[in-house]
Order: sequence, then C-alpha cells, then structure tokens
Amino acid sequence: MQQRSRLLLVDGDANRRSRLCNWLRGMDFEVRTAADGASGLLAVHEYRPAVVLATADAPILNGLLLLEAIRSTDSTHLTHVILLMPRNSGEELTRAWKAGADLCVPCTGGEADLFATLYRALGEARLRSESRFSAAVAV
Repeated sequence: MQQRSRLLLVDGDANRRSRLCNWLRGMDFEVRTAADGASGLLAVHEYRPAVVLATADAPILNGLLLLEAIRSTDSTHLTHVILLMPRNSGEELTRAWKAGADLCVPCTGGEADLFATLYRALGEARLRSESRFSAAVAV
C-alpha cells in the first residue's frame, strides 16, 4: 500500500479551508490545516509535509512570508510550495516567483477552475516530492 502524500493547507478563510480540505482528502492526501501563516510555519516543521498549499493573504504571516521562511531553512527548503493568489497582482506574483514558489494559482475565478488547476498542480507536486525523496534515499 502506497503512503499518502502529506499536505499542509494554510488559509485564513474557514469556509474555503474546509472545502479545500475535504476535496484534498478525496484526492488521497493526508491533510493538516492551519488558519494562519504563523501556525502554518510551526506545522511545516512538526508535520514535514511534501506540499504546502497556502493563500497569499493568510493572516498573521502571509503566504509570501511563509514561503520565504520555508525556503530559508535547510530542513524545509525543498518542500513544494503552492501559493493561492486571491488577486491578479503582477507585483505579488513577481515576489512569489522570486521567493521560490513552485506554483502560483489565481483564485479569482470559480471554485471549479481552482480545483481543476490544483488537481494538475498537485499531481505534479506529488511526482516531484517522490523523486526528491528517492534522490535523498539514494545518497
């Protein structure tokens, strides 16, 4: 039996967090959630997820600052990070890419569009995290 990939969902919107969490569990991810970026950063170190899915506008520590913190730590810098971008701000997107986001997903459209984009992105993230794990084990 294949182990489920660990995913941490960081979102300050309780309704969206609940809907995404249920959908992600249906995709066979082992999901933990955090309501703000500060709690999310603690969870990254404790839970060691393969993927962090965070909203750019998460409270306390926004998604961009969370991403920068993840990338600045040796034990977490390889974690796959996907940012949900609530606005189509070129400046925010540029900051996210420069900070090392693996993917930025706009959530300005409908939920169906968001889930379709995430479905593809999470499949790619799962493959990348498996190959990173395999490479680390081979060393």
